[in-house]
Amino acid sequence: MKKIYLLLCCMTALTAFGQIDSIFSGNGKTGFGGTVGNGSLKITENAGVLTFEFTRGTDNFNNAIVIYIDSKSGGITSTSGLTDAADGLRKAISGFDGTNRTTLNFPSPFEPDYALAFMPGGGVSFGGFWDLFTSSSNLNYIKSANLNSSSSQTDATYTVSINTADLNLEGGSQTFGFLANYISPTAYRSNESFGDAGPSANPGSTGNYDATTYALFNFGSVPVTLSNFTASANNTSVNLQWSTSQESNMDSYEIWRSADGNDFSKIGSVAALNNPLSQEYNFEDAHPSAGNNYYKLAMVGKDGKVSFSKVVSVKASSAVAFKAYTTSSNRVLKIELNDAGSGNLLIEMSNSVGQKIFQTQINSNGTNQYSVDLHKTLATGIYAVTISKDGEKYSKMIMVK
Repeated sequence: MKKIYLLLCCMTALTAFGQIDSIFSGNGKTGFGGTVGNGSLKITENAGVLTFEFTRGTDNFNNAIVIYIDSKSGGITSTSGLTDAADGLRKAISGFDGTNRTTLNFPSPFEPDYALAFMPGGGVSFGGFWDLFTSSSNLNYIKSANLNSSSSQTDATYTVSINTADLNLEGGSQTFGFLANYISPTAYRSNESFGDAGPSANPGSTGNYDATTYALFNFGSVPVTLSNFTASANNTSVNLQWSTSQESNMDSYEIWRSADGNDFSKIGSVAALNNPLSQEYNFEDAHPSAGNNYYKLAMVGKDGKVSFSKVVSVKASSAVAFKAYTTSSNRVLKIELNDAGSGNLLIEMSNSVGQKIFQTQINSNGTNQYSVDLHKTLATGIYAVTISKDGEKYSKMIMVK
C-alpha cells in the first residue's frame, strides 16, 4: 500500500482477543437528510473478516453508500474514467448514469483499488465488492458483501462484510485507507461522507466533489496482551487495576472516563514498564462523578499505535463531605463543601428535638465555602445540619455555644 499522509481520526477499540473495532463519524453534512452525515461507520476485523456496520443518521437509508478502498499499489485518482452504468450500484460507484457525470476526485496519495457499495430497497437491495479499472467500461465484480438487510430502509443499522484477503494488502500491511460517499443509484451525488469534510452543497448529477482527506483503518494491535481490567469503588474514589503480559515497545496506558458510556475524556496516564512476562498496574480516580462511571484504557505503543480496552463501569459513592459551624454571632452558618460536584444542594438545620428551624438551597460547583444567614441568632445547644443531594441526605451535629 502507498504511504498515506492524510487521515481523519477515529476511535479504535481492542474489544476482544483478536478483534479490532474502529468507529468513524459522518461529516455532519445533510445534503441528503443526514443519513450518512449524521451517522457512523464501525469497522471490525475478526479472524480475517472485515465487517462494516453502518448506523444511519437522521433520515432513512434511501440511497447507496460507496466505500472506496486503497489497499495496494496503483489505483485510480478520480471516478472520471469509470463508465459502468449497468445497474444502480455501478452507477453510484462510477458517478455516471450513462449520460450525466458527477466526479469524485481523490486526495493524493489516496488511490483506491476497490469499491464496496450497498443499498437496501429502492430497486437495489444488495451489497457488493468491485475492483476498479480506468481502462475498462465495466467494473470487475468480485463478490457479494452480504448485506444483512436487503429491503428495509428504516433499520437503525446495516452491515456488509468481506475478507481481509480480498484487499490484497501488500508486505504484511494491516492498514488500508478509505473514503465513503452517499450517492443515489441514479448517480446524483450528495455532500455526505465518511473520511472527508465534504463540499457545502450537493455536487448533484454534473458537479465535481474534490475530497481533501480520507480515513485509515488499522487492524494491527499494539505489542501487549491485556489480561484483566477492573474498576472498584473505594469510598468516594475509584480504583482501577489491570494486568498485562508480553509488553514490548509500549509507551503508556491512558485512562479515559465517561459519565454515560459514550463520551469519554482522558483523566490520566501511567507509563508502561515493558515487562515481557507479567505486570500489574493501578490508578486511582480521586474525583469520580456521583453515580455510574465508565472507564477504558488506551494502550499506546511507542510507534504511535493505539488500542482501547473493553469498557468497565462502577457506581461511585455520591457522599458529600462537609464541615459546618456558626460564627461568633451564632447568626451565620458556615458550610465548607469538599468535592460535592455540581448541582443544587438543600441545606437544612434542626434543633435537638428535631424541629426544623432553617432551610435554604445553594448551587455547588466542587469545593466551595458558603456563608448562610440564618436570619436569627441561635440559642446555645446541639443542632443537626443536613445536606441533601441527588435524593441522598448527609448530616452532621454541631455545637452552638
